[in-house]
Amino acid sequence: MACTPEQAREIYAPLIGELVWDAARKRVGEVMDHRWSLYQLRPPGGGIEWHAMPESIRSLPEAARARYKGKR
Repeated sequence: MACTPEQAREIYAPLIGELVWDAARKRVGEVMDHRWSLYQLRPPGGGIEWHAMPESIRSLPEAARARYKGKR
């Protein structure tokens, strides 16, 4: 069975504590946990956690990571 280009994209698997981009919510989050096929993210520096689907998680570019470095 053929798959679409979106399905063919390799899903990014971040580590706990890593800053990532949640494309679905259009916000940066720190990975707190990965359970039940979902990632638990929270804003850098603290705040209310939210769940993110693995498909919506993107690596945060190094330049953007530097911007949030002091907030963790």
